[in-house]
Amino acid sequence: MRKYFVLAVAILAMLMTAHAQNQYITPSERIVYENIDRLELLASWQRPDNGLVAASFSPDSSLLALVINNGVIQLLNFPSLEPYSTLSGVNFEASQVKFSRDGSRLMLSNFYGNYGFWNVDTGELIGEYAQDSGEIWGDVDADIKFLATLNKNNMITIREITTGNEQLRVEQATSLPRPSLSPDGSLLLTVSEEGFLVWNIATGAVAYQFHKPENTELRGFGFSPDGQSIWANWRDWRFGRDISENRSIIEFWSTANGSEFTRMSGEGSHLRMFFYKTNNLVATAGEDDGLQSTVWVWNMESGELLGEAGIPTSGGMAGFNADGSLLAIASGTGTKVQFWSVNSPDVPIIASVDIESGTFVPPLFSADGRYLLTVGSDIRIWGIPSSN
Repeated sequence: MRKYFVLAVAILAMLMTAHAQNQYITPSERIVYENIDRLELLASWQRPDNGLVAASFSPDSSLLALVINNGVIQLLNFPSLEPYSTLSGVNFEASQVKFSRDGSRLMLSNFYGNYGFWNVDTGELIGEYAQDSGEIWGDVDADIKFLATLNKNNMITIREITTGNEQLRVEQATSLPRPSLSPDGSLLLTVSEEGFLVWNIATGAVAYQFHKPENTELRGFGFSPDGQSIWANWRDWRFGRDISENRSIIEFWSTANGSEFTRMSGEGSHLRMFFYKTNNLVATAGEDDGLQSTVWVWNMESGELLGEAGIPTSGGMAGFNADGSLLAIASGTGTKVQFWSVNSPDVPIIASVDIESGTFVPPLFSADGRYLLTVGSDIRIWGIPSSN
């Protein structure tokens, strides 16, 4: 029989509760996801006074970043949860905390256009941008070296984060979708009257121009995590504008030459995109009728629909595990995280856990697949038990 023990850790003014098992998966053990319904809550951090909370793993999951309502980032060694360092210097509530892909930099941001950037090793605040500049939306590259901001006049400015030096300034046709930087910071996507443009930041020239399909509206665009593909999501009005007739077209092009290699279409309004770390899987999520969500999983290279799962709430969010065999699905208005076996789409939902509140942050697996991070009204770490 498994033995449990309770570990109490006090972190500044945060209230944390924790309990753990003595038999969690080690890297040499195979993760058996049939047992994911026995997933155990290991730790939680409560949100004070209805403020914002944010959390993320570093790329190798050796660190956990926590932000509780005050703009101060607590870095913890993971999975021991021992303090590593505190990052401060900004004064705003945060809705997102993000590591660079090599784990050396960290970004804090919120919905109002405030940004803070740190060197993780030294704790130095290396850049800060505030909403009073009139810049309302932004994006950063995967290395957190460049920041693209969009102001109220639809002017986009790209700056080098540590120096503040301006790299490019261009105007886009509308305020949405927000501008998107390629992972390496070399390309920028902006809205045009005919569709959207791909800019070469170094030269300031347009590299590609993509036209929207007939009777469609651009809902979103971006790059795949490895930067090899560009995607666009179009709302398809050809079948009518009633919400019950929602349809979408999703296109993918090669970043190298601008050629289209996949087009996917289907019912539903595909509002959000969630990528596996390589270019073979993508999940799309959106509302069917405003009251419930559907999550679809596709083979990105072939355009094949692998399966779909309905969620009886709105605001679907999703995240893949390390090997792409499992998808964790949450929603903005629901209280459960559901687990979908991607390899068995005919019986998609294999288990669920209650997080007690909705979330607009995708569930995040640790790099080794041993833990799951959920952010709702509080922050929770879940441990996935082994089959032994």
